Amino acid sequence: MTEIDSDLVSPAAGHYLPRFLSAQVTIYYHPAGGGLTDTGRVTYIDDSWLELTKENKDILLIPVTAIRLVKVLDSARLHGESAVLLRAVEAPPDERRKQLGRE
Repeated sequence: MTEIDSDLVSPAAGHYLPRFLSAQVTIYYHPAGGGLTDTGRVTYIDDSWLELTKENKDILLIPVTAIRLVKVLDSARLHGESAVLLRAVEAPPDERRKQLGRE
């Protein structure tokens, strides 16, 4: 699971919603008894609303209580330092030879 930026997720948000932050999703929801479907990237979540940004930059606020199904189309994007790929430090060639000689 990715690190979650605390400015984008309210601490009161349900335990299942934060995992969808920054993911490309299709959301099936039923406000006032009608069935709707929208696709976009989840950009904010709190205990009442989920903010969905569509490709054309329209922003939808969907009531959390109306959400019935979340279909993930693309994994969540990483935030901040989580997006930095680290690699192991390699020993200089002299140190590597000394280590091989000991074995």
